[in-house]
Amino acid sequence: MIHKVHQLTTTIYALDYLKIKTGIYTRINNEIVTNINTGQIINQRYKKCLF
Repeated sequence: MIHKVHQLTTTIYALDYLKIKTGIYTRINNEIVTNINTGQIINQRYKKCLF
């Protein structure tokens, strides 16, 4: 599901960020995003939401 509303999208990214930070693998817009601590694949859109 792709959300076009920026506020809603940002919230979803933030929730996914928390999952990733705790080591849970997840997806953003059907693209695989891995745990940031492993330095693996991270979606470009996701990088913009790091905070």
